[in-house]
Amino acid sequence: MLWVGGACLLLFGACSSEATPSAAAPVVGGVSTLPVAIRGGARLEARFDSFGPVGEVFRTFYDTKLGIECHMLAASDGATRCLPAATYSAEDVFSDASCETRLVVAPRAPCKPSTFAAATTPCPSTTKIHALAGETRPAVVYSRGTTGECAPQPIDADTTYYGLGDEVPPTEFVATKAKVFTDEGLSTVMLDGDDGSRAFGVFRDAKRNADCTPRTLLDESVRCVPVDAATVASVVFADAQCAVRGAATVACKEPLVAVEADACGGRAKVFAVGPRVKSPSSGTKAACAPLGSSPRVYPVGGELAPADLPRVFEVPPPRDYRIYETRWSAPGGPIGKGLYDAEKQTECQVSLAEDGKRRCLPTSLGPVSAYADAACTRAVVFAPCGGAPSPFAYEYADPNAACSRNLRIRKRGVKVDVPSLFVRGDGGGCAPRAKPTGAVDSYEVGETVPAAEFVEAVDLKR
Repeated sequence: MLWVGGACLLLFGACSSEATPSAAAPVVGGVSTLPVAIRGGARLEARFDSFGPVGEVFRTFYDTKLGIECHMLAASDGATRCLPAATYSAEDVFSDASCETRLVVAPRAPCKPSTFAAATTPCPSTTKIHALAGETRPAVVYSRGTTGECAPQPIDADTTYYGLGDEVPPTEFVATKAKVFTDEGLSTVMLDGDDGSRAFGVFRDAKRNADCTPRTLLDESVRCVPVDAATVASVVFADAQCAVRGAATVACKEPLVAVEADACGGRAKVFAVGPRVKSPSSGTKAACAPLGSSPRVYPVGGELAPADLPRVFEVPPPRDYRIYETRWSAPGGPIGKGLYDAEKQTECQVSLAEDGKRRCLPTSLGPVSAYADAACTRAVVFAPCGGAPSPFAYEYADPNAACSRNLRIRKRGVKVDVPSLFVRGDGGGCAPRAKPTGAVDSYEVGETVPAAEFVEAVDLKR
């Protein structure tokens, strides 16, 4: 069984001339020995959803010492560690009028009960894990809000408040170190746990030494675009006269590039950026106004040639499998991208189906919540303009369920023009609602697809 995939020759037959994955790697005892294969260790158990030899996808790590699921985050000591996945918030609620004594905020009936609280700090982002102190029932709570002033806030009847206990020493959680594999300007960064486990970290642009993510450019090639990027917006300018195009960001790091998506939000152009400007503006030349200090704005430079960014290829798909994992060709071996249902001809994700079983459900439009008529009988769903939308839509089997969000899959119908939209209220009545903003198309929603038509996942632990 392979989670990140074997080499092209091992699983998929002949390799394409462009996609040049790593050489075939052995499989020992059903486990991939590729350098980038995710694996468990002496303490962390790697859990997968399996659909057969080429349809296995990593789900989570399980810390067998603490009895919790965990994921990789930067801890308070700066090390990347497997920190608890289920935590309560210890962010911006206080028990005193000086906003000095933090409270932990938890749902009255949590879907995943936890014994931990998480407090994050930005720039650089790190997470402190705290124990919970006893439950408290304050008459009033306080928050700084957007103004920074400490002000009283109403008590939420659906919330449980706890005192914030001591920080759990970060050394209580499994630490990792980066292991980097590089080829042709692209690096795969894996995280090696001190218990022998291995997790996927990020892709990295080796030339810029910058984390990056695959994106499709206007020339249809897939390139690894730096994560630290500003966004080009038509109403943001890098001067006081609304004449110089600007790109904006609120991220901690300075942007390395600027990215402009096409009108439908899919393919992108990548530009150089200049230094941050002091007097950005927004609007149009006829109605130009100062933008203020947030977000930060940078002038948009020349467009980068696609070849200036590392290329990422998709590994050719396998034959004769209903569910298979799509993969990026990457240094050290293919990296898992997602799952594909060959029978339904659509990408799919493991989710709870209407029958309560974990199945590979199609990546769908939705959720279905709007109607084209005042009686709320003609359901419609929306998709970004351009391209081929998913042939399916989803809705919640029980819209009022707090935790078990089982999904019902329906067929997507034909494209329709919808002059007005309506939505069901809490009392069941039908009321007008605003149309979605942006470039979107509307589609009718058809009949329900039985849950049994989608493949059930098998749980694997390593």
